[in-house]
Amino acid sequence: MVEYSGGAFGNYYLSEQWSLKLKAIYERKGYAEGLYENRETDVAFNMISVPVTANFYFGNSNNWYINLGPYIGFMIAAKATAFNVDVTRLFNSTDFGIAGGIGYKLPIGENLDVFAEIDNQTGLSDILIDNPGSAVRNNRLSFNLGIVF
Repeated sequence: MVEYSGGAFGNYYLSEQWSLKLKAIYERKGYAEGLYENRETDVAFNMISVPVTANFYFGNSNNWYINLGPYIGFMIAAKATAFNVDVTRLFNSTDFGIAGGIGYKLPIGENLDVFAEIDNQTGLSDILIDNPGSAVRNNRLSFNLGIVF
């Protein structure tokens, strides 16, 4: 599924090469389960995710970075999109996992950078309540663009 997200982050620099980053992201996650009565049974989740990552900066000007750390996600709502049915009660309200990515920040002013990054979240917890089968986990890959002031 292709979805949208938005958020803010803070970066605390420990040195020129290391920082701790805290993000707060509104995002939509989801999955396509299959077909029922010739309709896709997609489920879309509205989530607030809070990753905390350690960032390592490298390259000639430390413009490249990689990051890794845990995240917690809070479900706001879940909807079976083809049927427009709220299915929030079927899913756990929290999601835990690992976040990581790689990016590049480009200075465009004295206190202004733009960045592009590829970011991944891999869930470690089962998102279904009372799941009798294999665990169902969130996984999200995104391409992010932003401005840092």
